[in-house]
Amino acid sequence: MVFRPPVRRTPGDAAGGGAGAGDARDRALHKPGACDVDVDAAHQGFLRGLRAAGGTVVTGARVTGLARRGGRWHAGTPAGDFSAPLVVNAAGAWADDVARLAGVPPAGLVAYRRTAALARVPDDRDVTGWPMVTDVADTCTIEPDPATVGGGPEAYWHSYTYDAVGNRTTETQHAVAGTATDQDVTRTYT
Repeated sequence: MVFRPPVRRTPGDAAGGGAGAGDARDRALHKPGACDVDVDAAHQGFLRGLRAAGGTVVTGARVTGLARRGGRWHAGTPAGDFSAPLVVNAAGAWADDVARLAGVPPAGLVAYRRTAALARVPDDRDVTGWPMVTDVADTCTIEPDPATVGGGPEAYWHSYTYDAVGNRTTETQHAVAGTATDQDVTRTYT
């Protein structure tokens, strides 16, 4: 990846449609190297690759023990014991917990909850060329989402519950009142 420094745009700087291009913005910071990842599409691609290679996905099996013996990793879980020559720590924000089980020093990861609000774009509005917009501290992002552009699902938001150790126990897909799918859907993880 090539690092490109941010470019400050101010009033009167209309190059590239920056601030001062006849709209209400008076300052902007253009980050040419900013990018986004469709996390769901990436995960689905990893899962297809795993299954194509003969792998199996086991859910609801929190790793409670992890040890290297005889050139293989051995993982103890409530769903049984598993062994493999390689462990991929895909625990996300909880990866430090898995690392500790393997005797690897933690990286200092902290689990944060994220809120997403998706809105249906009017059919007469083409937002596919809109940029991702974020605040300077990267605490809030606004972007066109592939799921809601070009006939995607109705607007919705998700909420989650977690057990005492951080495992997700429920996911609720909340429908927006007045839409065609005006009904919440809750999934329980075991």
